[in-house]
Amino acid sequence: MTQMPETKARGAARHMRLVGAPLLAVMLMTAAMPAAAQGLFSPAITVDDRAITRFEIDQRAKLLSFFNTPGDLQTVARNQLVDDALRQAEMTRYNLSLTDEQYQAALNEFAGRANLTSTQLATTLREQGIDPAALRDYLRVNVLWRDYIRARFNTRVTITDADIDDYIARTTTASQGMQVLLSEAILPLIPGQEDQIRQIATQISQISSVQAFSDAARQYSVVPSREQGGQMDWVPLSNFPAGLQNLLRSLREGEVTSPLYVEGAVALLQLRGLREGPVSAPRIASIEYATLRVASTDEAARLQGRIAVCDDMYTYAQGESAASVVRQTLPPANVPTDIGVLLSSLNPGNSLITPAADGSATIVMLCARTPEAPATLTRDVASNMLRGERLESYGDGLIAQLRANAVIRGL
Repeated sequence: MTQMPETKARGAARHMRLVGAPLLAVMLMTAAMPAAAQGLFSPAITVDDRAITRFEIDQRAKLLSFFNTPGDLQTVARNQLVDDALRQAEMTRYNLSLTDEQYQAALNEFAGRANLTSTQLATTLREQGIDPAALRDYLRVNVLWRDYIRARFNTRVTITDADIDDYIARTTTASQGMQVLLSEAILPLIPGQEDQIRQIATQISQISSVQAFSDAARQYSVVPSREQGGQMDWVPLSNFPAGLQNLLRSLREGEVTSPLYVEGAVALLQLRGLREGPVSAPRIASIEYATLRVASTDEAARLQGRIAVCDDMYTYAQGESAASVVRQTLPPANVPTDIGVLLSSLNPGNSLITPAADGSATIVMLCARTPEAPATLTRDVASNMLRGERLESYGDGLIAQLRANAVIRGL
C-alpha cells in the first residue's frame, strides 16, 4: 500500500472522497449524444486514463480570459488542464479531496477578492458564457494541491537568517522604481452598438504596432489622451492594482491587453516600455478616490473644469439630486480593476470622464495615494513568503516528474 506523505491530513484523508472521471465513462456518455455534442464533449486530450474534452478546454480558456490572463489562452488552457489532471491523479492516490465546507470557504475567499459574493460571482461568470463548474474544478484542484504540497514538503524547507536577509534585499530592490510606458484606448459602449464596440475592442487587442494602436486610439478612444494617439508618460507600476501589475509585467513591448471592461466602456492598454525608474517608487498602502455620476457627458465636461479636489464634488452634489458622490479609501488590491485602470495614470486632483450606456457619465477623480510606512516587510512575513516560493518550486518539480511519467496524447 502506498503510504501517505508526512502530513497532518493523514487522518482527515479517511473522510475525503475519491475524485476522477475514467475515460470509459466519458466515452459511454458521448455515445448517446448528437454528432455536434459528441464533438464538443469527445476527448481532445488524454492523460493516462483521464479524458479532457473540448468543452473543458473552451471553458478554461474563457475562465482565463475572465482572469485577464495574457497569451494564447487555448494553449494555456490545454496545459493547465493537463497539469490539473496530473495533480488530481496524484492526490487521488492518497484519497484526498476537498470537503464541501472547504470548497465553499475557498470560493468565498476568491469571490471576496473581487468584492463579490459567491452567488454574484456565479452570475457574472454565466453572463460571460462560463459555467461556474469551470471555476469549481479550477479551485478544487489548485487549493487542494497547495495544501498537499505544503504538507508533503514543508519539513524539507529550512529558512535561515541569511536567507531572510537576502530575500528582503531582493524584494526591496525589485520593487524600486519600476515604471511602465503605456498607450490607452477607452471605447464607450454606445447603446445599441455594444456588440460592434466589443468586436472593435477585440481587434485592437490583437494589434502589435505602436502606430496602429495610436491610430485606433485617435479614431475610437474618448479620453483626452486620444489627441496623442493614446500615449501616456512613464508611470510607476505600483499605481496599478496588483493583478494589473502582473499582467503588464507579462506583456511584450507592443503587446495589448485583452479588453478590460469598465463602467459603460472598454479599456485597452498597450505596453511601450518597462524600465527601472531613476527613483524608488514606494509601495502604496491605500488609494482614495471619488466618483460623481451626472446626467450626461456634456454636463460632466462642464463640471470637470470646476472640480479641483475631491471635496469639490460634494459642493455640486448638494444642489443636484441626480448627482451622486461615492468616495472610498481602499488597499490597492481591493480597488476594482476597472477603476484601477482609470486611476493608474492620474495624479491627485486629476480626473477622467467615463460615459455610461444610458447616456449618463461618471467623473472619476484620484484624491490621494498613501505610501506604506517603511519596513513593512517584517522578517516573519519575509520568512513566510520565502517558504511559499520554495514550496512552489517543489510543486513545480513534482509536476514535471508526473508529466515525464504520464502518457499524454493530443497535447
